[in-house]
Amino acid sequence: MFGSIGGAEIVLILGLALLLFGPRRLPDIGRQIGRTLGEFRKAASDFKQDLEREVRTEEVRETGGALKAIDREIDQNLQPAPPPRAADASPGTVPPVADGPDKREA
Repeated sequence: MFGSIGGAEIVLILGLALLLFGPRRLPDIGRQIGRTLGEFRKAASDFKQDLEREVRTEEVRETGGALKAIDREIDQNLQPAPPPRAADASPGTVPPVADGPDKREA
């Protein structure tokens, strides 16, 4: 809990605090330190939650942009193809009838 501070160091710190502040003020100081630590923990927790929320929001925005691009691509691929023109006719189709006599027969 206290990192590298051992039991002897804690006893020394508490003894010095007792000598400096006296037995009457020591419980008040302990309560105040406890409240302050609680506020720091709450602030750190709130900060962590806000940061995680922002990261998730950014991920959703990025995913939404990718999904929109995919949606546009799907819409483009699903649009019906325009009907083929006479010049675009495939080799197995009959060419359109021309007005007038066919010059190949003559």
